[in-house]
Amino acid sequence: MKIVTMIVMTIILFIGFGIKTEASELGDVNKNHWSYDHIKTLTDKGVISGYGDGTYKPDRFVTRAEAAKIIHGALELKNKTMFTPSFADLPQAHWAYDYVTVLTEQKTFTDANKFNPNNHLTRAEMAKIIVLGFGFTKEKELAFNDVRPSDWHSVYVKRLTATGVTSGVSATKYDPSGKVTRAQLAAFIDRAMKAKVSPNGVYVEPPKISENDNINLDNPYVARLLTEKEIEKLVQDNFKYLNEEREKHGLKPLKLNLELSKISQMKAKEMYDKNYFSHRSPTYGSPSEMMRSFGHKGGYAENIAMNYRSGQEAVQGWMMSPGHRENILDEYVDTISIGVYGRTHIFNYRIYWVNNFTDSRSWE
Repeated sequence: MKIVTMIVMTIILFIGFGIKTEASELGDVNKNHWSYDHIKTLTDKGVISGYGDGTYKPDRFVTRAEAAKIIHGALELKNKTMFTPSFADLPQAHWAYDYVTVLTEQKTFTDANKFNPNNHLTRAEMAKIIVLGFGFTKEKELAFNDVRPSDWHSVYVKRLTATGVTSGVSATKYDPSGKVTRAQLAAFIDRAMKAKVSPNGVYVEPPKISENDNINLDNPYVARLLTEKEIEKLVQDNFKYLNEEREKHGLKPLKLNLELSKISQMKAKEMYDKNYFSHRSPTYGSPSEMMRSFGHKGGYAENIAMNYRSGQEAVQGWMMSPGHRENILDEYVDTISIGVYGRTHIFNYRIYWVNNFTDSRSWE
């Protein structure tokens, strides 16, 4: 089995001739769960990883220690510090000690006599650590009747709602003492990360996608499927940079086979529609088996990737991974087929890339 590589927000897999790699997912979070996209985003970024049994337990209340680990990962902070907090209930041997200590040093948590690591995180506490951790300063007047101006958490709730990370449990209720579930925290953290990089510092919930909607294709804040013209451009971009890499290494350029590319396109679309990321199609099997099911002989190596915005980025990502690089620079292959499919949006995008490499002489 070869290597599965994760690069920033991007996932890439490769397969050589006769080799396949499977992708795993959290067993108790399927695509119908309301927080699936948020949990998936944080999982792909390495912010969360679930429990040892392969579950995430989305409806379980999150503890303060668990929250510290998640926000520490989201902020990409250093792993250790010389700072020593005052928490009598958090010894250095505690699994969350380093996360809490680093966050306390930067004032996300308040240094005090106790940290209460096993207490469940409240919505008031959640507002404070996200606002302080991400440095949100924009405020919005509140319409919640359960948050008074004199409450210690009032300023944090004002700032959190101003960023679009939450709008309360209703139009008039924030529920500051309510406990936060693991699914809810994933959603809050994902939204905060996107608000932080948004041009106006506000998270906007992407609309549900419909292929039949009459939408403005030029609006980057509208989540929609890639058009045929956009896919064609991405395919040509991918093809161009593949051959540029081969040329740099003194190799002959690959030929783009449009007939085979229809099958690579089917694979990319199937991964999007069925929400999986694997060389093995649940419908057709391995890349070579899929090609043969459509009457094409020979063997096929495969590179796949997810969440690159351009063909150039996809090729650059593959070239950083030994297995992908080996497929691209294989001197014995002469033909490439390319498939691209997915959803475009300024933040909530999901684009799949499929490259199949073959030697046309093996078709004989």
